[in-house]
Amino acid sequence: MLSEHRASTGRSTGVQLVAFDSPVYPIGLRPRPAGLAAPTFSGGVARDEQGNDRPVMTAVFRAADGVSDVYLGVSDRYVPQDAPERVRSVSLQGVPGFVVEHDAQSGTSVVLSWQRRPGQWVTLTGHGRFGNEAAVRALAATVADDAQPVPLQVRLAPAGWRLVAFKDNKIVTLRAPDSVEELSVNLVKAPERDLMGWVSGAKRVSTVQVNGRESDLVQTIDGWFLQVPLPDGTAFHLQAPAMLTGEQVVAVGAQVVVTSHAR
Repeated sequence: MLSEHRASTGRSTGVQLVAFDSPVYPIGLRPRPAGLAAPTFSGGVARDEQGNDRPVMTAVFRAADGVSDVYLGVSDRYVPQDAPERVRSVSLQGVPGFVVEHDAQSGTSVVLSWQRRPGQWVTLTGHGRFGNEAAVRALAATVADDAQPVPLQVRLAPAGWRLVAFKDNKIVTLRAPDSVEELSVNLVKAPERDLMGWVSGAKRVSTVQVNGRESDLVQTIDGWFLQVPLPDGTAFHLQAPAMLTGEQVVAVGAQVVVTSHAR
């Protein structure tokens, strides 16, 4: 995920910033069914049959009726969706697959998983009008290669740090190797006015420039908090550990990119 392009970051802390490649979601529904909004993307890890954590990415297509949602997941191998006795083997597009049906007060949901190509397992979950096997099979026929960058992107990060999670187009978290130290960015609806009272452990607040915008850099007892307002009235918050300098935190913030996603 990292390139070798180096960035000037002020005084040395032993932390080197390098260009960081934000996640790209590899597939989509083409065409997207009527009544479903453009997806939001989330990613993390799931436990496989051998007890190992595997990377999983999910696109969530919300429906206007609040019921008929579709979840489109992708991983490098099959991740069980339920207890083995609930899983039914099927054939899909000439390859083996698995189906699980769930009944709840809110309605039926159906989960269909199959190996789309070597190293790529796809899982479709349908709710509401998509909550039956025929509907998810029809959706499966529309799954296509469709590289879609995650709308919240962090393009500069400490060398060696890795992506551990992103959620709903609004949160991205990176983690240091062999450490619990994290750097996170999240979108908020509006800038917070009272940062000294709002940020836990705040010691002082200074005003900095981030891409020509007056922003707030808060030094805390254990790190940094940066608030950057955006042209549409929203803002993003960046939290980083004390192992970075304030100049480095501002440099990372200047390489946070927020894009619209309406595909």
